[in-house]
Amino acid sequence: MEILMRVGIRHKINCKDEKFIINYNINFTFSINAQKLKLKNFILTDYEIEQNDNIYIKSFSIIDQKGNLKVYSDSYDGKNYFEYKLSTAEIEEINLLAKQSLESWIKQKQLKKNQFFAGSRRMIRFENNRKLESLCFIEPFMSEEFMNILKILNDKIYKHDSLAKIESFTVDFEKIKKEILKRNKIDSYLPDKAVITQVR
Repeated sequence: MEILMRVGIRHKINCKDEKFIINYNINFTFSINAQKLKLKNFILTDYEIEQNDNIYIKSFSIIDQKGNLKVYSDSYDGKNYFEYKLSTAEIEEINLLAKQSLESWIKQKQLKKNQFFAGSRRMIRFENNRKLESLCFIEPFMSEEFMNILKILNDKIYKHDSLAKIESFTVDFEKIKKEILKRNKIDSYLPDKAVITQVR
């Protein structure tokens, strides 16, 4: 929160036995309790694994510690870049991810009977207290609290707000793909994407 304070100063000058009073208005701007993201190097990506372990990145998002969310999206409207500003309340919610390890947010590692998954895999990664954490996941495997926190980001990532479009930002896609592949092998319990066919 920024506070603007105006301070008036009266200054007296003697000049040839005459006194002049000069008034100054000085503006001070300072921040009080500005909320910052506790998690450094935060990324969240949607991806699919194609043939020969080729990674197709559908979306890639980063958040800096001031709460600026930048999004790359390859979707129905083409490849686009967006930027959003998280509110103080939203940053506080995202900071809740720091209270426990990423793996502790997992509620299950298998699909239930007659349950199928046709969405995209996701990877989240950030640095918390100088410890780098990452996780590949699908939404049905994660706890309700975890998904409620991510919903704050999902609402913006998938919004495709034309007013939030920016020209671009630097993304090292090859580095991200290698990181996804490495983590994806650790989280090897993730199911293959279900193929849905229409029956006529």
